[in-house]
Amino acid sequence: DFPSMNEVKAALSYCGVNGPTTFHLRPGTYQDFDFRTKYEGVSATNTITFQGDNANTVIVTNNHPDTNNNIYGAVTLIGVDNIYFKNLKIQGATNAVSRAVVLRGNGSRNIVFDGCNIVANSTNSTANTSFALGRATAAAATAGQPAVSDTVTIRNCRFTGGNYGIYYMGSTARRNQLTIQDNDITSCYKGIYTSYCNSLVKGNHVKQIAANTHMNFTGINVEQTTGIDIDGNTIDSTFDVEYGILLKTASVNDFYVRNNHVLVGNSNFGIDIESSNSSATDA
Repeated sequence: DFPSMNEVKAALSYCGVNGPTTFHLRPGTYQDFDFRTKYEGVSATNTITFQGDNANTVIVTNNHPDTNNNIYGAVTLIGVDNIYFKNLKIQGATNAVSRAVVLRGNGSRNIVFDGCNIVANSTNSTANTSFALGRATAAAATAGQPAVSDTVTIRNCRFTGGNYGIYYMGSTARRNQLTIQDNDITSCYKGIYTSYCNSLVKGNHVKQIAANTHMNFTGINVEQTTGIDIDGNTIDSTFDVEYGILLKTASVNDFYVRNNHVLVGNSNFGIDIESSNSSATDA
C-alpha cells in the first residue's frame, strides 16, 4: 500500500516497472495526479494503470493552481507514455477555471481513459478555460527531445459539464491521433471540439446540458483535419443548437461522416461541411 500518490510516483521514479503494473485505488479522494516522468521499463506492453473500484466513489481532484501557461487539471499529463486510467471519477474545480484532464507540453503517447466519470464546471460561455478533457495548446518540443503528437484513446466514459466536453488542439506539424469511442458527453457549448487532430469519433452520445440560458451548441466540431471518421454517433438536443456536426477546413484523401443520428431543435444545421476538399467522401 502507498500512503499517497506522491509515494507512488517516487517508487516509479526509483524502481520503474518490469511488467504491466496496476495500482488499485479504493474509494476515497485522491490528488497529485500530475505526471511528467517517463518511468524506466514502461512500454506499450508494460503499461501503468490506475484503476478504481467504482467511477463514482474513487475521486481524483486538482490541488495545483495554474501558473502562467502551466495549466493543471485533476489529471495532468506532460510528455508521458503508456498510462491507463480506469473507473475513476476525475473532477475539475467548481469555479470558472475548471479542467478535469489536461495534456500539455511535449506529446503523450498511448494514453487511455476507460470507463471514467469526467466532470468539469460549466460557465455557460465559449471560454476554453472550462473543459472536461483536453489540450489547450499544441505540443511543443522540450530541450533535447523531438516534438511528438499525442495518441489518446477515450472510451466508455461519461462526460458531464464544461463549456467543452472534449477540447483538443494540435498544429500542422503535430496532429494528434485521437480515438473517441462509446462515450456519453453532456456539455454547455461544444460536445467534442478538435483542431489539427486526426480522429476516430464513433458511437458517442452527445447532448447539451440544461441551463437557464442556452449557448448555441455544437455536438461535434472538427477543424483542420487530414483524416477523420465520424461514425455512428447520436447528437440530440431540444435546446439551442447551431450545428449537430460541423466539419470545417478539412483537406484529406478520404473523410467519413456516416451512420450518425442527429436530432436537434431550433438548429441552423444538422450536418455542415465547410471549406473542405477530399478525393472521396461518405456522408
